[in-house]
Amino acid sequence: MTDVQDLKTAPLASSYLARVVKALGKLGTGETENPDAKHNTGRTLGEYFMWNEVRKYAEARADAAYERLVTSGQIEDTKTLPPGNHVLAKSPHFALTVSVSAPVRRFNGQELAKLLFKSKYKVPTAWTAEALEQAKVGTSPQVKRAISETV
Repeated sequence: MTDVQDLKTAPLASSYLARVVKALGKLGTGETENPDAKHNTGRTLGEYFMWNEVRKYAEARADAAYERLVTSGQIEDTKTLPPGNHVLAKSPHFALTVSVSAPVRRFNGQELAKLLFKSKYKVPTAWTAEALEQAKVGTSPQVKRAISETV
């Protein structure tokens, strides 16, 4: 297969991309005109709502197309790939590349408690669990945005 670096330096075939961008640029006009176009906040909220819905629809369609590639055997399972950059599939105008990272090692408090109990100090697992709980620090809260159409 072609090397990933070759694909990054290949000339861009922008005609299809240009048509996609042009079609997306027509959203928000004509039949999809914002019902709150005359209200400053409503105009911006309507645009945000429209692009949020387009994103959700596009993600669902992209996921479905990817699943068709997998189930039809056109691309190999990414779970079996070694770490590095790989070209999964290539056609005259498109290439599907993936970057596989090394497996992540995460901290596990229960494993630490087991190791400390097995060590020469025989630290009780209950004490380790309590110390781990006391050592936790606060972080920034997650914020999830949602917009809906009120009719």
